[in-house]
Amino acid sequence: MRQALAPLVLFLLLLQVTGAVAERIEIDTAGDPDSRLEIRNLTLPGGAEVQLYVIQGNPVEVTIGERQLIAEHIEVDLTHRLVRIVGFGTFITPDQTVQGLDLVIELEQESLTGRDVLIVTEAIDVTGVEATRMPGQIDVVSGAFSPCSRCGQGVEDFGFRAERIELYPGDRLVAFAVVVLVRGVSVLELPVLVVPLARPDRQPRLSISQGSAGERAEVALDWPYVAGADAFGTFSVRYYADVDPVAGGGFQPLGGRVTQSYLGGGVAHVFYTERGQGEFDLFYRPGFLTAGGDRERPQFTVMLAYATEDEGPGAGADGPAVDLEIVRDDARRDRLLEYRLELADGGEGIEATFLSQGFVDADPDDAVDTPSYDDRATPRRTPVRLVLEPEEERFTIGPLVLRRLALDLGVFEDASNPTNRSAAGQAYIDGGRLLERHSLELTPMALWSGMEVRGHTNFVGHYYTTGERQIDWDMQASATQRFAGVGSFGIVFNRDVNEGETPFRFDQIPLRTRTDLRAELRLEPFPWLAFEARETYVFRDSRRPELEGFLPLESELRLFGNLAWLDASVSNSYDIAEGDPGNLDFEVTLRSPEPSPRASLEISHLEDLAVRPDRLTGEPTDESTTRLSLSYGLPALRIDAAGGYRYRPVEPDDPDDPLEHWLPFEAGLTIGTLEQEDPLPGLRVGYERNLNRRRVEALSLEARARIGELELAADQRFDLPAGGTARSSVAATYPGIARIEATNLTLLRPQWLGLPAGEPRATPYTVTLRDAPLTGREAWQLRYVTRYDPALDGGGEPGGFRDTGLEARVLLEDEHLGGSRFSVDLFADLQLHDDRQPISYLRRASIEFAADIEGLVGVQGALGYRGIFNNSTGQVSRAELRLDEVAITVRALDELYLGALFDDVWDLTGGTAAQPAFDLRPELFVVWDRCCWALMGGWNTETGQLRLSLTAPGSSQGLTQVIDSPLVLPGRGTP
Repeated sequence: MRQALAPLVLFLLLLQVTGAVAERIEIDTAGDPDSRLEIRNLTLPGGAEVQLYVIQGNPVEVTIGERQLIAEHIEVDLTHRLVRIVGFGTFITPDQTVQGLDLVIELEQESLTGRDVLIVTEAIDVTGVEATRMPGQIDVVSGAFSPCSRCGQGVEDFGFRAERIELYPGDRLVAFAVVVLVRGVSVLELPVLVVPLARPDRQPRLSISQGSAGERAEVALDWPYVAGADAFGTFSVRYYADVDPVAGGGFQPLGGRVTQSYLGGGVAHVFYTERGQGEFDLFYRPGFLTAGGDRERPQFTVMLAYATEDEGPGAGADGPAVDLEIVRDDARRDRLLEYRLELADGGEGIEATFLSQGFVDADPDDAVDTPSYDDRATPRRTPVRLVLEPEEERFTIGPLVLRRLALDLGVFEDASNPTNRSAAGQAYIDGGRLLERHSLELTPMALWSGMEVRGHTNFVGHYYTTGERQIDWDMQASATQRFAGVGSFGIVFNRDVNEGETPFRFDQIPLRTRTDLRAELRLEPFPWLAFEARETYVFRDSRRPELEGFLPLESELRLFGNLAWLDASVSNSYDIAEGDPGNLDFEVTLRSPEPSPRASLEISHLEDLAVRPDRLTGEPTDESTTRLSLSYGLPALRIDAAGGYRYRPVEPDDPDDPLEHWLPFEAGLTIGTLEQEDPLPGLRVGYERNLNRRRVEALSLEARARIGELELAADQRFDLPAGGTARSSVAATYPGIARIEATNLTLLRPQWLGLPAGEPRATPYTVTLRDAPLTGREAWQLRYVTRYDPALDGGGEPGGFRDTGLEARVLLEDEHLGGSRFSVDLFADLQLHDDRQPISYLRRASIEFAADIEGLVGVQGALGYRGIFNNSTGQVSRAELRLDEVAITVRALDELYLGALFDDVWDLTGGTAAQPAFDLRPELFVVWDRCCWALMGGWNTETGQLRLSLTAPGSSQGLTQVIDSPLVLPGRGTP
């Protein structure tokens, strides 16, 4: 437990008062009853007196912020701000752990010295006779280290001894006068050795790519570096070579004799300042010789970027916020150097933003003359732009509120506005622009009792040095008179102006001017009565002049809104300009006030007050119609019906056809309930009749039932009067287990109900059995599909089946059986014998699999199949089997793995000489996987390519060498 002894508390207070540390200190003696604190006065040899605080315990843990000391004897010298550990102790920081004898720690400098030390970092462990630690660096005398130190090996595979070691945790280790040890035996001496400890992208990388007749060989070296405490980067060298693969002899590391050499490379540098971060990238790709003997132009990639951490303007005394970017990428925009500089600062109530953006074309004669940022909303060049805005977002002057005030001054070059006649003759145009923006709002203001006025205006004005202007100005003013809870009357004036001309394409806005006045009347004199009317008068609409004048008067009367069982309304749209009174739309809804029984009646009537020609046909059309729908429901019984009447329908094209006065009459009877959540089963019978032709047009049945967990559903619709089944389905679902569903099967024959059977027609049938998980996706599905075609000859009988198939999908999750693991995803499409298909055959199949058998044998990959049927011969003309990265791995020893990788297409029918059946020429590989390193060798038996890779700790790729060789296994089709 933590000790609450007064001496330990006194020690804590003394440390904080003397300023030895500025962090919270915690002391824990782990419940040792013999722990104690002593204060000793000592006289140094020079005569100076010091006071030591000695803490003893078994053990003592001292926590200072994120640092921790663990020892049995700790002495603290507050005069010199030293902490000494007598005997063995441990010093732990977020970066590393140091263990050793007689550690001495300077609290102010955060430095440490000790002997017989063990330094544990995230990447590597280092031992030494003496060590000195300072922030970010540890120096070790007579040290040793090995990547295998954490593997638990009796004798490490390899290691290093050095006279002196400089350890930079998280970045690198530098050793001087190094002896290389292999299985404990000295094999090599090196004057200096650098071991990278950073993340993979900050480690040295060397890759060699062999060339060929069509590819250039490349040797790439990337070497990370650190330039002080505030900068780091990567230095890159690239060597390219054109090679002749058939010239020369013996071993050719670059794939052939070098005929032409090139050198390139660059640097990627990142730096930090007190206020921001920057990056500088430079890469040079030399100009290569083409096949015609010409030399390409070299390509440069240059990027300089810097941005302060201040977001937006207002950096204050620290200086302006800076965002700078200079880019040249010849691969994207050849010989174009783009730049962008933005400065933002605030003070004296004004926020200022300066922007300059553009590009420099180093080759004006080529076809590349547009920057990467070029679009309709961004100027081609912005030499200078200054935006001034007040720091306050709003200013209040009495009832007026001023917002979004800004002044924008700039000089631009951009593509000319094609709609501007004075600028359209020029491809590009340059000039100056002054933009002024503000928003003014009149807060709601009461003139007298019930009268309120408000308004706002948003203005953006563009003024150009060409003498042109462009205005985007919208305003609104409204006055509302409220009548003491009875209603209100309001007038709203709107004016939206987009006018003028701009010479620049990026400034172009859609031009339109519209001015209108809208009046709204709302009355609610009684709880059961409400009335609304809206009218708009358009003074001007530059885009749609035909709308100028009065728009239709919209009015609506609502009755009985306070009753739960009755709603009624009357609405009208009166076109004053056309003199069209429009339609009167009456709607009445009656519903039962209690939840049971559930009854409702809806009546709607549309009265066409003036018959007008139809806009499409030009024929006079009377839209007067009455519609009615009702429903009545008990807990286990529901009746619904709907219908309507057209008073003056359109004359039919055939004079023998009746007038379509009556809308289809639809009725339904539901016994029980169709909701699956309800255990009560349900059946609905639907009926649809054409009253004009006096015939039934449809009859439908729908059923739902639940037996325990099993859910049953079925529906069928009979197509009348032609007869037959329009659609049908039946399904059974056991949640969490499976679902089976069939479509277009005949559940009830029409003849059983006295209905006509109908003419035979092509009908698809499906039966699907699938997984029914409670959550997640389906794990498997089996689907049978066929189509009945009355035009086929099925064995002498009219009619037959075609397009018959069976599809299976299996999506299995990983299965664990003891120490083994299996995973399979399967799809198969089987074409079945039917009246048109003479034989059954497998059309498509694929399987993805993975298996790990007791950690000894592993198999993974994908296997696909495709079969092609030839109708003329009646046989499968081609069958292909594809292996897609199928790997078989065997663990021969604890650290040795053997395997083969198959990736091929097999022509099982042998019809293609280029793809002989069973032409197995895999890529063989062997892996020696040690704890701290791995060696892999590979041989592609089809191409002869040899691959050798060596990985080190912390590296996922390591060094890889690929060599082309004549070691090729002959295939079956090889002469």
